Amino acid sequence: MENNTTAEFVCNHTDAWEWVYTMQPAYMSIICLLGVIGNSFVLCVLCLQKRRSSVADIYLSNLAAADLLMVSCLPFWVSTIINKFHWRFGEFMCQLVNIVIGMNYYCSVLFLTVVSMDRYMALTKPLSQGRQRQAFWAHGICVTIWIVGIFLSFPAVLFRSVQFFPHLGIDACYLDYPHEGWRLRYNITVNIVCFLIPVPIALFCSYHIIKVILKRQKMRRSNSGSAERKAAYLVLIVLAVFILCWLPYQILIFFDTLDHYEVISGCTWAYVLDIGNQLATYLGYSNSALNPFLYVIVGKNFRERAREVFKPLQCRRKDHIHSNSYSVKMSGNQSNTSENHCIVDNNSLIFTLVPPYILVISVLGIIFNVFVLMVFCLHKKACTVAEIYLSNLAGADLALVCFLPFWAEYTRKGFDWPFSESLCKVTSAVIYMNAFCSIYFLVLVSIDRYVALVHPLSHERMRRPFYAKLGCLFVWGLGLVFALPVFIYRKLEFKPQSNLTQCSLDLPQNQYLASEVITIIFSFIIPIIIISSCTVRIFQSLNNRLMEGLNSKKMEQKATTLILAVLLAFLICWVPFHVTKILDVLQNTGILKCHITLTIVQQISTYFAFFNSVLNPILYVIAGNNFRRRAKELSKQWNNKTTETFSLMSTRITTLRLTKSQATL
Repeated sequence: MENNTTAEFVCNHTDAWEWVYTMQPAYMSIICLLGVIGNSFVLCVLCLQKRRSSVADIYLSNLAAADLLMVSCLPFWVSTIINKFHWRFGEFMCQLVNIVIGMNYYCSVLFLTVVSMDRYMALTKPLSQGRQRQAFWAHGICVTIWIVGIFLSFPAVLFRSVQFFPHLGIDACYLDYPHEGWRLRYNITVNIVCFLIPVPIALFCSYHIIKVILKRQKMRRSNSGSAERKAAYLVLIVLAVFILCWLPYQILIFFDTLDHYEVISGCTWAYVLDIGNQLATYLGYSNSALNPFLYVIVGKNFRERAREVFKPLQCRRKDHIHSNSYSVKMSGNQSNTSENHCIVDNNSLIFTLVPPYILVISVLGIIFNVFVLMVFCLHKKACTVAEIYLSNLAGADLALVCFLPFWAEYTRKGFDWPFSESLCKVTSAVIYMNAFCSIYFLVLVSIDRYVALVHPLSHERMRRPFYAKLGCLFVWGLGLVFALPVFIYRKLEFKPQSNLTQCSLDLPQNQYLASEVITIIFSFIIPIIIISSCTVRIFQSLNNRLMEGLNSKKMEQKATTLILAVLLAFLICWVPFHVTKILDVLQNTGILKCHITLTIVQQISTYFAFFNSVLNPILYVIAGNNFRRRAKELSKQWNNKTTETFSLMSTRITTLRLTKSQATL
């Protein structure tokens, strides 16, 4: 929320703003999801490659890091816009989120400028630029750019604060300049530092790069400099997309400066500037999600390096199993004779990256979910129906993360199971049951929110804690039934070809496919249909209440916000897993052929789904006002008990000392 006068607010309060606020959260969520996945992939390729990183790689990896930081901050603004710009995360996060977003813009344009200069030096002066293009100098330049970016975005720390606006009834993360001169200074800095200086330099370099490339093509030189030309093409495309994404924002900032000097004025200009600034800003943010796809589409060298990094995850036919190869399909059929079964080499990155990742998830998940259960169970007030469901969801998450260390050790040993067969059965069944129970607890909680908001009077009897507990028991029982085949058919099987003892699912091919199809239907398709239907009706009810100005059910709306956040996180984490499960069934039936991409995505989606068990407790703290209030009250209870205990102990010690002194006398 930026600094605006009351007159401007009234002038610009049109239906277009409602449209902008409706579209922004969905648009920003897509940018965030694509940006996190894409930039994480780019950083994995550039950081884990066996080759020594070139100067251009160093600059591009720092650009990807800046983009990743920015998109990681967008969920805070998504939540804020959904809540009509009511900031829920405190003043420190208000300042931190905005300094990171501002820093991204400054750093991005400067990284693109230096990478353009590097390409210019590499192609136009290939013999005289050796010292300037050393990796040491590139690292020093990157550190300098990060420092400059932090310095230029520092006003976000000085002037960003959380302020209450009585006429709106919200606490907003507000940029409150002490003087209009600061707003002018920001506009001029953005125009000069982020456009007038770097863009002409980049265009000058690009012109000479294109000139050299065309000249070499005409001369039909050898391919000795083809790598440099390919890198130059990638840099030119990334630069062009950056300018296209951020140029509208630069133009509107310039118009805002003209508005400050009253060169242009009036309601129409104020309306165009404010709406245009919103649209241009989020168009600029999309650049952080586009860059990784440009690396893959345009960057031939990048694709080659990605293949090298993920080369260990080779998909081969089972007929060509080597002695050091074995299956890694955690929930699939590991002992049948499917020709389309995928094999992963013994030197796979899975064995390096997955164990520490699982252990981090396990430790954080145990701490966070135990904290959630303590708040729900030890608080004096009785849990509401929604809290009963959420506490059971936390219980399912806790059960999952408690068994993940066994799978981490299994993966670390190259899928050689070091424990007993009973532990193999229990671990696999608990992991399977968690996925099933989690989604059905969310089904119950979605139905509860639907009843609370759409039918608050006619179905009040259904929303009793007794019925909620019965529903939870039913879900746990259903989860056990669906996990029972996993418990029965999971066995330890020795593989003489690889000299490994695997915890594998020993099912005939037909039974395996039938089991997978039933699982997909009952743990994905049916729940998603119910949840989607309830969510649509919930949004319709909330919009109707906002239009009618009804605030009588404010507590219900706050609880609904938390549940929708938990639901969205669950879908983001688990939908890729179920989609790859469907593709795996198609692969085992012979409809799809075994491919390296599917193998990689199966691994990533499985371990990404586990992250949901850590994410849920964080969402309770961030989006759950009632949960935070309960946690504070529980903390006060413990502090009071501790004070009383120490006071009682002090009194007893004093009494004991007096008794001893009297006895001595």
